[in-house]
Amino acid sequence: MTQETTDAQPFPAAVHQPCADTFSTSEEEEEKTMEMSVMTHLSAYSSLSKLNLDYNCFSEIGGLLHCASLTHLSLAHNKISRISGLDNLPIKDLCLRGNQIEKIENVETLRTLQVLDLSLNRITSLSGLQNLHLLGSINLERDLISEIKEATHIHDLWLLRELNLQRNPVQEQLDYRLAVIFLLQHLTVLDQEKVTAEEKVSAVNNYDPPLEVVAAREHMSHMVYQLMQPQHPTQSGLSLPHAAVDLAPGLWEEREFNDFFAYGVCHTTRGPYFGEEDGSDYHFVTEEDFQNMIHMGKFIQTMQYAGHWYGLSREAIEDVAREGLVCCVHLELEVGVNTHTFT
Repeated sequence: MTQETTDAQPFPAAVHQPCADTFSTSEEEEEKTMEMSVMTHLSAYSSLSKLNLDYNCFSEIGGLLHCASLTHLSLAHNKISRISGLDNLPIKDLCLRGNQIEKIENVETLRTLQVLDLSLNRITSLSGLQNLHLLGSINLERDLISEIKEATHIHDLWLLRELNLQRNPVQEQLDYRLAVIFLLQHLTVLDQEKVTAEEKVSAVNNYDPPLEVVAAREHMSHMVYQLMQPQHPTQSGLSLPHAAVDLAPGLWEEREFNDFFAYGVCHTTRGPYFGEEDGSDYHFVTEEDFQNMIHMGKFIQTMQYAGHWYGLSREAIEDVAREGLVCCVHLELEVGVNTHTFT
């Protein structure tokens, strides 16, 4: 072990230089130090800022608790099975690549940590990282992450920009990339590939689409299903211009326009409330019947609210039109929330 800028010396000699701020293993000494299995106590080195102990046989992290200036620590390719001995250190860059770590633990006090490399370990969960709010880069390549939901543990790390989950079982899941991008919308690089604006839009539209996107998709679906059915145009007997009419609730309740308007009764999968009548307030149907009606092209529009489906059928409008009346509905033609205002 030597100072990075001096000639090679054995590790014990190097650590007797309190002014040293960087230690690393030289290429010449790699074979000599391969038998090192216990970390030397370095608490006396208050100015030590960078420490590289890669390619040794350390099984435990120790001797660093009083290294108050240590910001960069690398213990890659050792035999460490548990993260410990790092409490309250000012580490910004931590590399534990190529060890035997199975769990992320004892890192909650590393408040300044920005870069974390835990690749080539046996980690199965991202739990333990949720309070490291300065993290900007996490490398977990070739670990054992298998569930997309593990990304929820780092959802609130708003400074996180890079995440590497390459060669983890989770990559085999359907729509893995879009799902992770949706859960971590602040990412700019995922699996060493830049996250594009198009991917972010696709992720949102896929997992939490805005109402206008939902309406557009449903409209397209209903149009396709309707085109598969025989078309029977209904001619109204009223010689009225086509217009959009906005009725206030009070006017509708007073039935002031009964000679001109009629209510288009919708179908729903929810049960009737007290006082509601089937065929008058709603057509109450089962979930199976409702889905069959969708596939038969019966609906002009549908929506889901509070876990129940609502749909305005072509037949409901045609029933009103055959009477020579204008059909009033309580679902907006593109998108809206069904509150059943007009009863």
